[in-house]
Amino acid sequence: MVKNMLPVILLLGVYIASAQQQPGHTSSPTIRTALQKIYLTTDKVIYTPNEQLWFAAYLFENQSLVRDTADVLTLGLYDCVSGQMLALKKFPLHNRVATGNILLPDSLIAGNYNLVAYTNIVDTQHVPIGTGFKPLRIYAKTGEKAFTTLLKILDSLSTSDKIVVQHQIIPESYQVTFKNARARYQLAGERSKNLELDKYGNGMVYINPKDIKTANRSFSVTTIYNGDTVKNRIRIPGNIGVQANVSASFYPEGGFLAPGYPNRVFWEVTDKHTATSMRALLLEDNQVIDTIETSANGMSFFYVNAKPGRQYAVSLGLKTNSPKFLLPPVASHGIRFEIPDVVVNDSLTIELWSTEKRSLKLMVIDITGLPSVHSFDISSYKKLTVLLNDFARGLCKIFIADEQNNVVAGSYFFSHYNNRNQLHLETDKAAYKTRDSVALKVTIVDKDGNPINSVATISCALLSRIDFGMIKNIESDHDLGVVAHQERSFLKRRNILDSAMLLRHIIRMKNMEETDTLLIYGRHTGSFLKPVVQLQLARFGKREKKPMELVLFKESNFSILKTNEEGILTLSNDELLVKDGRKLFVKGMGKKNGDFYVQTEDSLLTAHSNIEVPVYNPVYREQAPDLQALLKTDREEKFSSTMETVIVRSKRDYGATTGIANPCGDYVCQYNILNCPNHTIPYKWPVIGQKYRSVSGEIIYQGCDYQNNMYLPPASLVYLPRNFLGMDSTLLKQEFPEYLSTLSWHPFKKLKKETENQLVFHTSDQKGVYLITVQGFAENGQPFYGEKTIRVED
Repeated sequence: MVKNMLPVILLLGVYIASAQQQPGHTSSPTIRTALQKIYLTTDKVIYTPNEQLWFAAYLFENQSLVRDTADVLTLGLYDCVSGQMLALKKFPLHNRVATGNILLPDSLIAGNYNLVAYTNIVDTQHVPIGTGFKPLRIYAKTGEKAFTTLLKILDSLSTSDKIVVQHQIIPESYQVTFKNARARYQLAGERSKNLELDKYGNGMVYINPKDIKTANRSFSVTTIYNGDTVKNRIRIPGNIGVQANVSASFYPEGGFLAPGYPNRVFWEVTDKHTATSMRALLLEDNQVIDTIETSANGMSFFYVNAKPGRQYAVSLGLKTNSPKFLLPPVASHGIRFEIPDVVVNDSLTIELWSTEKRSLKLMVIDITGLPSVHSFDISSYKKLTVLLNDFARGLCKIFIADEQNNVVAGSYFFSHYNNRNQLHLETDKAAYKTRDSVALKVTIVDKDGNPINSVATISCALLSRIDFGMIKNIESDHDLGVVAHQERSFLKRRNILDSAMLLRHIIRMKNMEETDTLLIYGRHTGSFLKPVVQLQLARFGKREKKPMELVLFKESNFSILKTNEEGILTLSNDELLVKDGRKLFVKGMGKKNGDFYVQTEDSLLTAHSNIEVPVYNPVYREQAPDLQALLKTDREEKFSSTMETVIVRSKRDYGATTGIANPCGDYVCQYNILNCPNHTIPYKWPVIGQKYRSVSGEIIYQGCDYQNNMYLPPASLVYLPRNFLGMDSTLLKQEFPEYLSTLSWHPFKKLKKETENQLVFHTSDQKGVYLITVQGFAENGQPFYGEKTIRVED
């Protein structure tokens, strides 16, 4: 029986009914086997300018195709509105993991950004073969401002000739009204205009897409209240409404419209493969029977009670004369079935409907390709439960075959989600005082309850800095690689495997390639390159194309290097490796060394321009935060006074040197700590011979030689990560308040099965609810994720 069905299955896959295409519509991009994929996790999701972002990266790769292992990870912050990459920085990649930190620029404007990571292996088109993305939000609040702002496009009010942008003031305390708030808005290239706000700080702007004259479709708003100014901006989408290049596709569950039943149909609307929000009319023989709409990410589902001989279509834009997209024709007979819960542990439940009594077969194929066949009879309705004890974890296929072994329906589901490793988190108490000690105990056990070794990334951050609409976790990301390979972004859910939206993803897949579930959409050219950093000395605007001896200074060490016959020196990653915040410089040998300067070539820094960065939905349609939860958890989030002190004193004490480190990368924070990891905004330069506090105790600063030195660009260096200290012994003793939104960050911490894994950290002076997250991999190769909240009170 199995042998008869396999050829049919291999040829069929899952039947997908596509809508009629409009003229000029191009086909979907080809899905190819990917080579590398990066999963990114950060200490939180919401940041402010001049704040440290801590990250951990996991690299998954197809080792049979990638011969050379990547050893450098480049991380950058992508501005989705301007299309620019900010704060590029390199980090060492060892054993397929990397960790580090970047200081977010103080020039960031409120809005949504994308954290982008890529490896130092590129194809012949200079496209990195390994990439990772994570959406982030920036709050433009520095100091103790009373509010931040939110901009979003209202899908329900927008049409083809009208885009509606809503402005909201989000208070940072229990304040509700903003009676005297003022705002001005501006489209790129146009003059600013007043935006009328109500007493709650809300207002709306109506934009005609035809009035946008420039290619830069940014929309910015400046809001002022009680002397505080907050800027925010979004990108106006290319279209909302019916355009000639818009396409709609429909995916009935089971593969077709079964007659006599309400069929669940998933559908998506795209504009040049970009998700588009759309309202539409559902038609039966050109008569309106319902109104439907896609969500902001361009997809949704509806039910249609299919009748034999009828033609069903969708008219976009709520106008019967708009372009119509046909649904698949109604089958003369067939089986309709639904999988109520696609994420199962040891069993799979299926509901089936049939208009006649039939003897059918159910075939289930696990991720390894092994089939399981079950026969059953049905008269009108049947609910089946299939045991999956021997199934491999991952994405499985399911098919229904008739008496002649013809496949009549098919879909996908996940098996063994609840049969995973179990993570147990325990704290010594639920509520803590400020500057209190928190003891966290972490235990990882397998499905049988046996402790196992693992590596975990552990963080504890303020709950209001976690947007559950944007957060990802490694357990979901690991298993959903193939499912999301047609998406520009992953579903932004706290746990995608617990979401009913997963089924929407599975059914709407146009095709599925037999590939590793860890690896997703990418390019495969067969040959790869590893970009290097080259330097050459120049004098008076002319390169010195001859062998020369150079001295490379790295902190207190130096080495003698020599350029080749063309005057070019290639630097290895080890030679470029420095401590975070430090600099690397060279000196030319000879009397004229002071006349030279360095020219560098680093093609890896420009490789990001060849990456198609996902445009996440929140870039222009941002989900409103849970305001009640924000007010309940963090009544008045405060910020340490580092920046304000530096800005004020820089005008009178230290001039241009304040706010930046000295040429060697050294600085002193406002608490007299040398190269303080918690206060990364320099307060002043250290003085040779002066005594300063440091992480390891008191130290006498020895200075550095930076006269007549030629510095390599910081973006070309490879940085060792800083140690996250949080509320260490120094900060716990200080008289000044310290308001930290991240209390703990421990990437790749080893958890041993034979010992009690306990982590101790301290709360700061910031009160509120904090979220502890633990995620990583166990020695059996299975990922795990868990979370727990604690409260900091008076």
